[in-house]
Amino acid sequence: MHPQPSERAKKVNRRGEITVLMEKSCRLEGKLFFEGTARLDGEFKGEIHSSDTLIIGKSAQVEGEIHVPTVMVIGKFEGKIIATERVDLLKSSYVKGTIESKELQIEPGALFEGESKTLIGVPEPALTPPCATVN
Repeated sequence: MHPQPSERAKKVNRRGEITVLMEKSCRLEGKLFFEGTARLDGEFKGEIHSSDTLIIGKSAQVEGEIHVPTVMVIGKFEGKIIATERVDLLKSSYVKGTIESKELQIEPGALFEGESKTLIGVPEPALTPPCATVN
């Protein structure tokens, strides 16, 4: 059975559903392209590209570079996030690196070590292939 997204995740997700799910027992390395909302609960190292929403779940450990409109971090991330809309760091999150976004929200209890930059007038990311792929 797949975990259901939290109410907060549903607010971020335009359709209220998870379309790509990486379970906590998974480890992937490479490039990930997806449409819809992806939730990562396992380990991922590499690049992530989408024209939608990424949720880094509580058990996730993600390292690399992210290019999406909206990111919600609940777990651990190290690297660079470029989000053309919004980044939310929830209270259990740990982020080390650089965040570039129009909006950045950091809940009390979230840990952020790095630098942030506000993006102004940035075009939306290009559409990605219609399915998740790992190279």
